[in-house]
Amino acid sequence: MMAVLIGIGVFIICTLLFCVVTEILTSTPRNSFFHGTLPRGVPGHYDSDGNWVPPDKQARYFEDQRRKYDERARGCFPEDTFVVMNSREPKRIVDLQPGDEVVSFDFETNEFVAGKVTKVVDMGIIPEIKIIDLGCAGTIECAETQNFLGCDGQWHRTDSLSGGEKIGDMIIVAIDSRPWGQKVYDPEVKPHDNLVILTSKGFQVVARAYKLEHLVLAK
Repeated sequence: MMAVLIGIGVFIICTLLFCVVTEILTSTPRNSFFHGTLPRGVPGHYDSDGNWVPPDKQARYFEDQRRKYDERARGCFPEDTFVVMNSREPKRIVDLQPGDEVVSFDFETNEFVAGKVTKVVDMGIIPEIKIIDLGCAGTIECAETQNFLGCDGQWHRTDSLSGGEKIGDMIIVAIDSRPWGQKVYDPEVKPHDNLVILTSKGFQVVARAYKLEHLVLAK
């Protein structure tokens, strides 16, 4: 009789423990955007190291992460770089405003179409700027991670290019660099994520625009 009572008692205790654990796991939501879980009823986010980021520090945290995110987002230009507007007039990249329409390339139709600027991102200060020498077509100044459309229809990063290769139909004479230490900018252009910039002599080049679809903080 005693063994039966002990067995029933153990069963009840195990059942209660199971219910408690299940309640904790199901009522504490997992943040699908970051690693870790959120304390029940407490707003905030966990970073990739499992540290909780309170609401008052989230803006700074997201800004820091944006600057660290994926080298593709570091493609950018000095403020005096000219962009071709849909009106075919040039405009400094730093002067672009959300809602502006620029010339963009549609890969599906193989045509130049209108693209809309959704924002212009201040990418901060970079220590060095790359100078792409296109001979009689002029030069382009940009970050080393800027992507340009090649004659093969593919994107090519500046730091992977070399003399003799092409940007569009223009042959690269040389690629040099010089100290910079100033801000650079990159517009977000929808829906095709690219825009047309001008070389120092007014020749047109298709460049990949800023694109940040997801903040992926997973290790």
